[in-house]
Amino acid sequence: MGAIAHVSPAATHPHVFAEANLEVAVDPNRNVTSLRHVWRFDDLFSSTVLLEFDKNADLKLDDSELEEVGAVVHESLAEFGYFQFVSADGKDVEMDAPPRIMAMFEDNQLTILFESHPKHALKLAGTVAFGVYDPTFYTAIDFYDDASLT
Repeated sequence: MGAIAHVSPAATHPHVFAEANLEVAVDPNRNVTSLRHVWRFDDLFSSTVLLEFDKNADLKLDDSELEEVGAVVHESLAEFGYFQFVSADGKDVEMDAPPRIMAMFEDNQLTILFESHPKHALKLAGTVAFGVYDPTFYTAIDFYDDASLT
């Protein structure tokens, strides 16, 4: 007697949550000059980062510890294009990697900031789309209101 088993893929859901802001900088000729990102992470992830990177165990992240956080985040996000997706008239737009990612730790929350630039001239004309998300769904990056996108 035979049996047929139905195997469902594992459901993917976020483990890290970030409140995001994105500013698309445009010059007077309507060319996109940069994407400026600010991500503020949830308390649980922030406390995990504090415990992992607080080398002197003073429950603060000093400048050198924050530099290390930024470097690790920079390296981790590189594989995923820094979770930013840009297209113009349906075609992917190549972006330069940000030169660095800055990390701040205030009010017990980790915030990262970075800026990237289009590799080639990008005119704000036709249909230009900007997406910020984790394609693996491990991190939920949310824009809480329209003011978070400028």
